[in-house]
Amino acid sequence: MSGVLQLDIGKQAQGILRDLARDVDVAVCAVTIVGRYYQHFKAVVGMEMAFTPREYSLCAHTILQDEPLVIADATRDGRFSDSHFVAGPPYIRFYAGVPLVNAHGYRLGAVCLLDQVPRTLPPDSLARLVAAGAAVGQLIRHTQQASTADGLRRAIADQMALGDRTRVQLLRDQLHRTLSERG
Repeated sequence: MSGVLQLDIGKQAQGILRDLARDVDVAVCAVTIVGRYYQHFKAVVGMEMAFTPREYSLCAHTILQDEPLVIADATRDGRFSDSHFVAGPPYIRFYAGVPLVNAHGYRLGAVCLLDQVPRTLPPDSLARLVAAGAAVGQLIRHTQQASTADGLRRAIADQMALGDRTRVQLLRDQLHRTLSERG
C-alpha cells in the first residue's frame, strides 16, 4: 500500500480505545488514518474493519477542522444522511471524532466513537475523547520519530562502512536533533 502512513501503534492504541469505550459506554472506538482514497483503521474496538473508501468516511470530515466533530444523529445531518454506512450496515447514528495531528501539524486521521443509536456526548465524555486523541497523537509522533531515528542509525552504519566521515557526522547531528525532539 504505497502512500499509506505505516504506523505500528495498534497494540498501544488498542488499550487506549478499550478504556475509552468502557468509560464512554459506546459500541465502537477507532483510530483511523485518512488517505487520498481510503480510510485505514489502525486500531478498533467493537467491530472488525481494516479500511473503507474515503467517500464513506466520517473521519474525513473530522480532519478538516481543529475541534472535535460530534454528530448526535447522522440520519438528521445532511452531510451524512445518505452515507453508505449511515443508510446501510453498520447503520451509524452517533459519531464523535477528534483529529490526530502529527509532529508537523498535519491532521492524519481521527480517534472516533461510533454507535448505532443516536445520543449526545456529555462534557466529561468529550473530555475523555479529546484526551484519548492527544494520547494517540503523542504515540504517533513518538513512533514516527523512532522510525526516523532508526533510519538515521542505519544510514550512519552504511556511511561508516563506506568511510565517509563527513556524511557520518552530518547524520549523527541529524540523529541527535531527532532524539532531542522526543524530549
